[in-house]
Parts: sequence; structure tokens; C-alpha cells
Amino acid sequence: MTAVFRKFEVHTEAIKVLIDYIKNLDRAYEFAERVDDAGVWSLLGAAQLRDSLVKEAIDSYIKADDPTTFMAVIAGANATETFEDLIRYLQMARKKSRESAIETELVYAFAKTSRLADLEEFVNSKNIADIQSVGDRCYDAKMCVHGSRRSLSLSPSSPQQACTPHDCCVLDSSTLSPRPRLHRPRDTLNQCRVARMQV
Repeated sequence: MTAVFRKFEVHTEAIKVLIDYIKNLDRAYEFAERVDDAGVWSLLGAAQLRDSLVKEAIDSYIKADDPTTFMAVIAGANATETFEDLIRYLQMARKKSRESAIETELVYAFAKTSRLADLEEFVNSKNIADIQSVGDRCYDAKMCVHGSRRSLSLSPSSPQQACTPHDCCVLDSSTLSPRPRLHRPRDTLNQCRVARMQV
């Protein structure tokens, strides 16, 4: 049946048959590779995401260059802690669509994967991420994250206010070790370097 669809180049209909009726994602993947069509990759990505195949779904969405279902991808990646793959997807999505949710999740994914250089570069560049919400989530996940004056600063309403300048954690940049060193900031807590500590 898929051969008939291929003959008339209705590729999206063919993969719908493989996904919805034959229910064989392996065959659907092989078909997507053969036709290499963006619409086909998107449909495959959606099916893979429904089956909790998050890494495979992200690969498919990247091949489709499709950021439209970013909320579902973010939810799936957070549920499975597939943050390295989520970074790849969000970097693609950010090129196609400037959304606060995309940039906010990218900041959080950088923190979760200890990509501190990428994190600091990102938050000190022009962005529309909700940095404060990232700080709150890191606190809830028992990650001590402070920031530069343009990045992960504290606010009076934040639960992070329990931290003091004396407790500011910074990564040992000479070794990139996750073991923190404690430093007293020169001026205020907002001048701390970006940091992460798993506690």
C-alpha cells in the first residue's frame, strides 16, 4: 500500500498508514529516511513522542526543521531528563521561532547538563528567557545557581533569598570540576559568577 502512496508522492498519507494502522514505527522510520520529507519527519516525530521515544522524536523534529510542537517536546524531555538532546532541539527551534518558553528551557537545560560556558554566554547575550523562573526551578531541584548582574540574580520574593553572599558557589573553572569553591563576592550577590552545585 505504501508503494502506491510513494508512486503518487503522497508521502504524509503513507506514513500515517504506517503509524496509525500498521502501527510500526520502525517501518515508518525507514520510510521517512527514504523520502526525506519534512512533513513525514514531523509526523514521525509526533508518533515517537507519543510513545515516549523522546530522543528519537527530537532527531525527527530536527530533520523536519520543525519547532511547532516545542511545548510537547519540552515536556517529554523534562519527564525523561533528556536534556542534552533537548538542547539540540531548542537551538534549532530558537532559530525558527523567538519564544520565551524556548529560551527559558534552553537556559535550564544548560544548567542541568553543567554546560556553564554556554549558559553564561547565553544569559549575557540578548535573550527573552525568564531567568528568574530558571533560578526558582534550580533551587527546587537542589541546584545552587547564582548569576551575573544580567543573569541569575535573586529577587526578594525568590526562595533563594535564604542563600547569602557568603554561600555563593562558583565552579572551579581551571578543572571544570562540579565540586564548588566558596567565594565572597566583591560587591553584591548579583556580581556572582554563574554556578551550579548538585547537593
